Amino acid sequence: MRFRDRFARFMYGRYGFDDLGRFLMYITLLLMIFSTVFAWRTPFYICLVCFVLCYFRIFSKNIYKRGYENDKFLCAKGKILEAFRRAFGKKNNSADGYRSGCNCYKGRVYDAEYKVFKCPECRQKLRVPRGKGRIQITCRRCGREFIKKT
Repeated sequence: MRFRDRFARFMYGRYGFDDLGRFLMYITLLLMIFSTVFAWRTPFYICLVCFVLCYFRIFSKNIYKRGYENDKFLCAKGKILEAFRRAFGKKNNSADGYRSGCNCYKGRVYDAEYKVFKCPECRQKLRVPRGKGRIQITCRRCGREFIKKT
């Protein structure tokens, strides 16, 4: 059996490499260069911790927890990129494949179970369960009734 096959069998059921792992590797490389150039020990130890954390995430078997961590990282990264894009005047977020919304696991489940409508009168957001067909919705704030399809 070749090394590649043995490694593939070893990695089966493990999380692997993702955006957070790639970010940690870049930070590790940057800190390693920084600690070598300035001959300081503190960046080297921080680099070592980032390196161990990155490989812990790669070889972890707790896939859901690592995926949740990566989702949180992507959410924070998206917020930071959105702030930079607003600051430097880039107007169209969707043209380059970037979405500014933060879709964490709870949000995905929430979107799958409910549909959100706005009241035509007072613009209050109303949450309605999906899959009920045409229903009459009553606004909690103003009392207006309207019919929508879920």
